[in-house]
Amino acid sequence: MRRVQFDKKGRRIGLIAVLILAAAVLLEVFLFNYHGLAQENYEESFALDGSDSRVQIEYQEFTSEMDEQMLEDLRYQEEMNRLYYELLGADYESTLEETLIEKDGKTYKVVKQAVIRVPLGEARYVKGMKFAYPVDESRYANYGVEARFYLDGELLNDYLMYDTVSSRLDEGYMNVGMTADEVELTTYGDFDFDGTGVSVSFYNEFRFNGYRAAFLAGSGWLLLFLCSARQLYKKKLHVVFGVVCLYLGLSMVILVGCNQSGWDEHIHFLHAYEASFGSTIETPESAMGMRGKYSPGFATIEERAAVTEYLREHDDMKTADISYQSRFIGYSTRAYLPQSLFLMLARVLHLPFDMQYMMGKAGNLVFYLLVLMLAMKLARSGKKFIAVVGLMPTPLFLASEYTYDAFITALLFLGFILWLNEIASEGYLKWQNALLMMVCFAAGSWSKQIYIFMIFLLCFLPARKFRDRKSRWILIAACAAVAGWLLYSIFSAPGAAPSIGVGVDYDLSTAGDRRVQGVSMIGQIGYILQNPFTYAKMLLSSMASTLWAYTFGGRAWLDLAYNGMYPAACGIVTAILLLFACLVKTKEEDTFVLSAGYKVLIGVMFAGLAAVIWTSLYGTYSVVGASSIEGVQARYYIPLILPLLYIFVNNRIKFRWDEVWYYRILFLGAAGLNIYGIYEYILKATCF
Repeated sequence: MRRVQFDKKGRRIGLIAVLILAAAVLLEVFLFNYHGLAQENYEESFALDGSDSRVQIEYQEFTSEMDEQMLEDLRYQEEMNRLYYELLGADYESTLEETLIEKDGKTYKVVKQAVIRVPLGEARYVKGMKFAYPVDESRYANYGVEARFYLDGELLNDYLMYDTVSSRLDEGYMNVGMTADEVELTTYGDFDFDGTGVSVSFYNEFRFNGYRAAFLAGSGWLLLFLCSARQLYKKKLHVVFGVVCLYLGLSMVILVGCNQSGWDEHIHFLHAYEASFGSTIETPESAMGMRGKYSPGFATIEERAAVTEYLREHDDMKTADISYQSRFIGYSTRAYLPQSLFLMLARVLHLPFDMQYMMGKAGNLVFYLLVLMLAMKLARSGKKFIAVVGLMPTPLFLASEYTYDAFITALLFLGFILWLNEIASEGYLKWQNALLMMVCFAAGSWSKQIYIFMIFLLCFLPARKFRDRKSRWILIAACAAVAGWLLYSIFSAPGAAPSIGVGVDYDLSTAGDRRVQGVSMIGQIGYILQNPFTYAKMLLSSMASTLWAYTFGGRAWLDLAYNGMYPAACGIVTAILLLFACLVKTKEEDTFVLSAGYKVLIGVMFAGLAAVIWTSLYGTYSVVGASSIEGVQARYYIPLILPLLYIFVNNRIKFRWDEVWYYRILFLGAAGLNIYGIYEYILKATCF
């Protein structure tokens, strides 16, 4: 009878899965391609060189004031351009200084502008626009194009429609989706717009978008899985987490593709890429562009195809730049090893460069989900906390990009869970467990040494965990030695190469983030010592004003870097999910409640590490004597949130219904947030 019931359930789920696939295909064909089916398919081009009498062009010039950061960004891009042409064996002619002028002690940049009016004749539906500009690549100009669409003289888009035409692609596409009879284009660049070889095309077509259809079907299947995985919720919660994490993470990896939309992603790619080689590093033009942040990006499915073709054409190891490094992998680079190993595997498999790039990000994701699955499997209590925090959009996005944050979070979470297991158990502490905890905390702090203070949790294990006082003091001494070694490495580590990326200057007289002018660690320490009460007030005020947003609110969980930030209302959802997980328990759940002393210990650790984070950024990212602390981002709090949740655990509030519904609420809530964010900020921005 049970087998018959299982077969019926399986057939029912299979039928629903087929219906979801059919619905995704139908939505793609009849909703997203409605105008391609119902209206005329066409493409009409207009030459912008003055030969088309229908087109009116007006030339303008204006200046834009530049601050120090903007100028530094421009000069950084110039250096990347120089390196690029050096790789090609060609001379690079810079035009930057020609476009900068000084006036009244301020710097301005001259911007050339052309206002172009294109009549479309009778009103017609415009699905998209293509702007082609065969720019002279030696001058390296990315032309910006701003579009305004009109119907009967009325402006249709009261929002900015802007695109950049990469000189390496010679064309750019813009999704429009309007019925118009006239278009006004405004171009921005470093040199005069002469229109030679330039054209603009408007079109309407039927185009089946496989990325969109696959995401819709996959998301539907994921929700079906979460609604039907009854036994997995009860026995293998870590498997549910792994399935959800893998699907959502891979969706981010694939849909973001080769766009560098993460925080300092080009710097992280540089370290991961170099670590994927031995002593000899081979860097083809495609990789050079990624590490130098001048590789073209895409904002439409047509541009994605063009970028993919460009990266594959320029992935020639025969003309690669050759450099050398030590075979020894530095401690600060080891956090990139999962990404490096997958990059190496992709090269061994002879995958094209765009797939190599995505494989590296997939390595980060696989390490993250495997370590968190292990932590959930080993956890005696609070598996749900790991799942909810691990599936929040920002941590998951960080696990799907080039960065060391996911490596840090995963290992620190595992180390904390192992420590918590020791608190909850009665037997003596085994040396293997002590060593594993120390390794997790140390490895999790390789790239951000401030988190090493979490290792001192081991010093507060109960006396019953040790056979004698000597064992306890040996563990305390070992923790102090590891922490001291990592903290010393902050000042002994070499700075990043000045020509590639940004880093921290380790000369203490000028130490600080190179992107910010006027920083000095020694100078800032001196200011704090001279004004301790002023700084203490500023520190506590900064921490207090951001406490909710950086913990339960949305700032720590809903930021997708350069892809965008969720609306503030979604922060209510994150707060509900986190508070529901830590305040409410199921009837079947065996909850371990920390004693008051350990809750105080975790609270002190959280506050202390938060203070260290703010103070470290005050020293390295804020000018000496600044009245505010700059550079602190909510994502720096993520490794601290799991311990914080255990403070609120109690046995008083119980979920009255079946525990399956309890876990469905948590997983469907987290999955829903991610599906919305991926669709709204990634899929629509890159593959529509």
